[in-house]
Amino acid sequence: MTKIMDELRTETIELLSSLIGIRSENPPGSEDGIPEFIERYLADRDIDSERVPLENGRSSIVSRIAGRLPGSYVLCGHIDTVPAEGSQWTTNPFFAHREGRYLRGLGAADMKSGVAVLIALACDIKKRALALSHDIVLALTADEEGSYRGATSVASSGLIDDARFLLIAEPTGGAVYLVSRLLSLCSDGAGCGMVWHATTGSGSDVES
Repeated sequence: MTKIMDELRTETIELLSSLIGIRSENPPGSEDGIPEFIERYLADRDIDSERVPLENGRSSIVSRIAGRLPGSYVLCGHIDTVPAEGSQWTTNPFFAHREGRYLRGLGAADMKSGVAVLIALACDIKKRALALSHDIVLALTADEEGSYRGATSVASSGLIDDARFLLIAEPTGGAVYLVSRLLSLCSDGAGCGMVWHATTGSGSDVES
């Protein structure tokens, strides 16, 4: 088990370093370099993906590993970052810098580290040919730092309609939020999104 964890940790750090090196600032919103990289990376590991276009130069990506039973567990993250301009960077924000236990770069925390963990986990599941009860789906979206249109387009695509459970690797200061119910918001076909009603376990409600 220790060897597996060491290999997984190494792969995750290498993945995060690669993701930091691909610009995906929003605005202006030009994230396509990330799904292009992820699509190739997963294809090399026999995991199929489908791009969900948003607009020119922007898309989300959904990947799936098959299980035995209907339904899926969806692992979610966003691939865009805030702009580097105006930030007080003393090093190149598009190069991953090791500082002791930390890896620094634009989007390292929010949330390319979470995306790297989800990808590495999916690849490890595929590599070890684990017997899955349900499909494992990666849903990695554009435009979270803007107006969440990437998540909306994925929700509208039909690619995650069979979701039984969603895990979102968004940094939350170490707090875990449990979703109690999910409501679809659609009005005359003009817009479709999701409202999450979540709780921290202490009675505090969160919506996004």
